[in-house]
Amino acid sequence: KPAAPAPAPPVPADASGDDDAHREKAHALVESYTFKDLQRELKSRELRAAGKKQELKDRLEKALVAEYAAAAARAAPVAMEEDDADEAAPRPVVEAPAPVA
Repeated sequence: KPAAPAPAPPVPADASGDDDAHREKAHALVESYTFKDLQRELKSRELRAAGKKQELKDRLEKALVAEYAAAAARAAPVAMEEDDADEAAPRPVVEAPAPVA
């Protein structure tokens, strides 16, 4: 029995919202899968796993692009919120100690 390929890699936190980049990444991954791998990956996403190999590839690629885009969308607001928080946060007032006589 051949070794199962590695699961889809997580999307890096710095992933952009560029659909072309997501599509290329998904396409490269899907092309490396066998028919059985495609079925397993589709079933793990609760997607239909029946059909011709190319249909399965197309279905999984579409799902991966959506996953990558969703992960990028989740990462982007967090980064913006952190930047906004730094600018909006009031700076603590530090008083100099009283001189000792």
